[in-house]
Amino acid sequence: MPIEIDPTRAEGEDKRVFFLSTEQHDNIAAWLNKKIDIPFLPDGKELKILRKIVIAVDRNLMKVIPSEYLDGAHDKTFELEDAVADALKEYAVPALLKAIPLPFLRRTLQRKVVNKLVDLLVDAIAEKTTLDEKIEAVINGV
Repeated sequence: MPIEIDPTRAEGEDKRVFFLSTEQHDNIAAWLNKKIDIPFLPDGKELKILRKIVIAVDRNLMKVIPSEYLDGAHDKTFELEDAVADALKEYAVPALLKAIPLPFLRRTLQRKVVNKLVDLLVDAIAEKTTLDEKIEAVINGV
């Protein structure tokens, strides 16, 4: 049964709203800026928009991926089967696209950005590495 996401409802103060740190927001946005071109925008503005998208995705992550899995992104000993990782990716991308209005991007570009973000996160969980190590690796092209 799919989780209902209300993008207009703010998280309660007693709940953790963001999974990623501010530094991770910046680093992921910089990586995305190297990988994705938003037509008719200079790089500086692209970077700002991509950072806002990263924050929007982050705000909604725990609504679509259980925190027990997300916490694995900070734990090298956490194990995630490939089938579970594939299922998380398959479910999370459309759920996040539904939850986050991105009217300023073509649908294909929306999917590409969110796909890259989810792939990065789920791969960090599945590969027995930390998210910071995975971010550093993709930024350095490893």
